Amino acid sequence: MDTRETGYIEQLVLNREDRRMQFLSVFLIVLGIASLIILLPISLLFLLFTVLCFVGAYIASSRQVVEYEYLYFDKEISIDRILNRARRKKVGAYTLDLMEIVAPEHSHTLDPYREKKGKVIDCRGSSDEEGARNYIAVLTNQEKLLFTPGRAMIDAMRQREPRKVRLD
Repeated sequence: MDTRETGYIEQLVLNREDRRMQFLSVFLIVLGIASLIILLPISLLFLLFTVLCFVGAYIASSRQVVEYEYLYFDKEISIDRILNRARRKKVGAYTLDLMEIVAPEHSHTLDPYREKKGKVIDCRGSSDEEGARNYIAVLTNQEKLLFTPGRAMIDAMRQREPRKVRLD
């Protein structure tokens, strides 16, 4: 059965590996080991510094690889963030009814919405899928959702709401 008939589309978008987080993780591990070797015999107060370095290294290493999973079903887009290919966090679920417009990032259709202030939810990836471009969905509560849907997802959304989903 064709996924366009059911309206169910699932897409995994890989974000580029963050080299800054990788560098920060290595730097904090080296700093933690150095403080453990050099500063621990001087004072136990530096033990707290060492622990904080290792905790910071753990947090930085968990944010090195970020992927997004888009799930489109029955006029609703559900977005999950996957950290280090292990932990999954739900970003949100957005219905097409709550969207004013969905258009490519540099489209002139979005010009009236560019100056509006509001929360920006950035779930863009670096998808190599053919037809994948960055899109902006302007929600009715003044939020902007930045995401990288594939061509099949845009076609399915456009089939349900042709006036709201723009391709230009």
